[in-house]
Amino acid sequence: PDPRRAEIAFTRAATLAPDHLPSLERLASVLRRTGERHKALRVLMRIHELSGNDPAAQERCVMEVAQTLEDLGDVVDAERALESHRREHPGSAAVIGALTQLYARQNAVGALVLHLDRCAISLREALEREPASPEAWQALVDVLDQRGRPVASCSRGP
Repeated sequence: PDPRRAEIAFTRAATLAPDHLPSLERLASVLRRTGERHKALRVLMRIHELSGNDPAAQERCVMEVAQTLEDLGDVVDAERALESHRREHPGSAAVIGALTQLYARQNAVGALVLHLDRCAISLREALEREPASPEAWQALVDVLDQRGRPVASCSRGP
């Protein structure tokens, strides 16, 4: 498949149906693969707006936004995007893991320790509100396990 033709086709589809999430997701993917990260970021922001009632779609989008920002060299905004989503959804194991990996790639041990402490606090608060959440319990166990060895987390490869 020719990426330029795919970009043209999905751009046209997005013009004809600007709220069609599958077309926008494919366009963002093509743009990222062809190195058009700024364009991809704009499309991803549109996807995020449209996926307001779907937490799983929002999470996927935030992960893509953060990766695109990191690819652009904007680690601070990538961290902000992930952290903002983590605050809204403290039990999101994928976002907790993405932040952990981000700090590990940056070899930022202090930031990783702080992140794991914040996650543990947020997860404990979430469990006080909803103690029957298996996802929150699993995420807390994972965070506490990683918290016991943050330097090892930073030395792992991506």
